[in-house]
Amino acid sequence: MAIAQEMLTAGVRRDGGVGSRRSVAIRWPDGRVQRAGSWRELLDLIRMEQWYSMNEAALRKQLQFRTHVWTGNHVRIWGTARRFMHRLAQAGLFEIVSE
Repeated sequence: MAIAQEMLTAGVRRDGGVGSRRSVAIRWPDGRVQRAGSWRELLDLIRMEQWYSMNEAALRKQLQFRTHVWTGNHVRIWGTARRFMHRLAQAGLFEIVSE
């Protein structure tokens, strides 16, 4: 996981200098925080951790299923990565730490 995180954020300055990008971060119920340069990169990071053989559509369906099982809430899988991740957070799958 750490290697995948480093690959996605390599060369990104966090100090607001030239070439810097804002990062997005989520906190899972177990307290683990995941951070990436964008919502799409964060989805890719999640996919690389556990579901590396899935494409993005299959990953969205898997996260939708887990949200339903763990929280009892239903989320739609369409839309931008940002919109989808916000829906998951509103449903209670994780907490958005920064964006």
